[in-house]
Amino acid sequence: MSSYRFDNCKIVFSGVLENITPLIIGCGDDSETDSDVLKNYDGNPYIGGSSFAGILRHHFENYYKNFFNIDKYFGYSVNDEGNGSKIFFSDITLKNEAKIQIRDGIKVNKRGIAEDRAKFDYEVIEPNAKFAFKIEISSADNDKDEMLKIIATLKRDIEEERIKIGAKTNLGFGKIKFIEDNLSLYDLRNKTDIIKWLKKENNKYTGAQLLPIEFTNNDFKIDFYFIIKDSLIIKHYSTDPQAPDAEHFKSGGKHIIPGTSLKGVIRARGEKILNTLNIADKERLATYLFGGNSQFIKNSGNDNGVADNNDSVKDVSKVKNSINNGNKSSTGSIPSRLQVSEVAIEQNAASAIQQRIKIDRFTNATVNSALFDSMPLFSIDEKELNMLRLTIKKPIDSEIGLILLIIKDLWTEDLSVGGEKNIGRGVLKGKRAVINYKDLNIILPEDVSQLAEEDKVKLQLYVNKLLDNKENADYFNKMDNIYNTI
Repeated sequence: MSSYRFDNCKIVFSGVLENITPLIIGCGDDSETDSDVLKNYDGNPYIGGSSFAGILRHHFENYYKNFFNIDKYFGYSVNDEGNGSKIFFSDITLKNEAKIQIRDGIKVNKRGIAEDRAKFDYEVIEPNAKFAFKIEISSADNDKDEMLKIIATLKRDIEEERIKIGAKTNLGFGKIKFIEDNLSLYDLRNKTDIIKWLKKENNKYTGAQLLPIEFTNNDFKIDFYFIIKDSLIIKHYSTDPQAPDAEHFKSGGKHIIPGTSLKGVIRARGEKILNTLNIADKERLATYLFGGNSQFIKNSGNDNGVADNNDSVKDVSKVKNSINNGNKSSTGSIPSRLQVSEVAIEQNAASAIQQRIKIDRFTNATVNSALFDSMPLFSIDEKELNMLRLTIKKPIDSEIGLILLIIKDLWTEDLSVGGEKNIGRGVLKGKRAVINYKDLNIILPEDVSQLAEEDKVKLQLYVNKLLDNKENADYFNKMDNIYNTI
């Protein structure tokens, strides 16, 4: 029997964080909407400590598993062996008033068309809600420096928006920042420190500057700066009978373009480009970039290892067993690797009510008693720019080429966003873009003809890779193996 080892060091990292974009922490309940936010008995939203722990463990395993033993701190259990977690997370509780907003969603099919009766709604915590957090790390070994490095890495990655909380983070949700933070270090071999820890008194760390683990970034990122050329409306429907029938969407008191709307537009145009260029395996290329459902699952159906549609439903239990046994496979859900930010409208723009008459699409005649009004956002000037950030996690060159072609269409006013496109709304105009990927750092000017010839060649090479069936085939084989799809 092994002897119990007492902790000789504790680190407590605490403070206040704030969500800078909408936040979804679902509770699994649907009493108010199709997906309600997790709330305590007082009706205040909070973030469960277990949820935060899971997010951080996943992040550290993805990026830093070669730098320290994840299981040592977060715990593990395999058969009769294991150890408890040495990192303890308190629930992240609300400190100020939080506004809950109800957002609408519409399920669309593969062609980008809304499915019949597929509308749903969900709750989000509006930006600027403040939460108190506390993380405690303990160790019986002389791991003080390693523990401090973990905290430094956590702090840096949150500040640089690598760690997000909750659902729909690929659509710009869940970004957080620190408002206050305090780091206390307790030497449990020291009587004074033990008393301070028992009394929950601060023992502020005053040692050397904290150095985080080096982060290797293999993500492609493009910041697209643009203006609304004329008008824009992402429709929000009010229950107030005195309000317009539809007005432009707002969040946190600001006009925005939701990431959900932008992702749908970008995906639809991406699939159109792939079809136009007749790219081989275009459906797989789109699914592995934008996310979706795999149609078939390996080794879950007939004898030749290929499942038909019925087998893929009947034998889901076999796939789950395969996953539990350690195989890297999916039950059919493939996550998006494209992150789309929500866009806060910084451009000087104003809302104005316009009355319209509904037109019968078959006869082109006006529909009786179908007068309605909408309240779009109209551009006033171009002094300030709006910014859309697109990030691809661990991309291949052909995916970068596809995103560049989509940005080109947005830039050149060929791709509209939002509603009422048939009367000219939603046209954007590119002003500048900043591209970062590995050693690539390119700034696209408004007049792209002024771009250096060397940079033009570099970008064109990525577009050319869309037609490179060899690279795509190698990539598909790799992704098929990860998700066990065919």
